[in-house]
Amino acid sequence: MTYADNLRKAINEKGWSQNKTAWETWGKEVRDSRGYPQPWGKDLISSYVHGKREPSPKHEELIDKAFGFSVRMAERPTIGQRRWDQRHSAGHANGLVYFEWCGHLSPEIASKVSALIADDVNDRVFQWHMSEAP
Repeated sequence: MTYADNLRKAINEKGWSQNKTAWETWGKEVRDSRGYPQPWGKDLISSYVHGKREPSPKHEELIDKAFGFSVRMAERPTIGQRRWDQRHSAGHANGLVYFEWCGHLSPEIASKVSALIADDVNDRVFQWHMSEAP
C-alpha cells in the first residue's frame, strides 16, 4: 500500500475528514478568500491523500503524532510480501536518501546488499539487521 492508501485508511478509521486531520496535525486556523475559518494545511492533507505528493519528514512526524501511530508503517508486510520505501531527506545538503526494505532475501543477496551499502556509507552510522526467515 502507498502512503496515500495508508493515510486514507487512517482517516476513515478515525472517522475524520481531511479538514479534521489538518486541524489535529497542525492546530492552526487561517481564513479562506471569503473570510471563513479553515484549518491550515488542508490542501497539503488533500495532496497526500490523493498521492500527488509525499509529506516531508517533519510533516509526516506531525501526522503520525496526530494519529498516534506511524501512518506509513500502518500496513506492515507479512511473509511473502515485499515493501520498500525511498524518499529524499528534506533539505539535506548532500542529497542523502532514506531507504527501507522489508522482505526476504537469500543470504547471498543480503550479503551483497550489505556490502554495497557498507561501502557507500563509509563513516556514517549504518545499521544492518539480518534474521532467519520463520
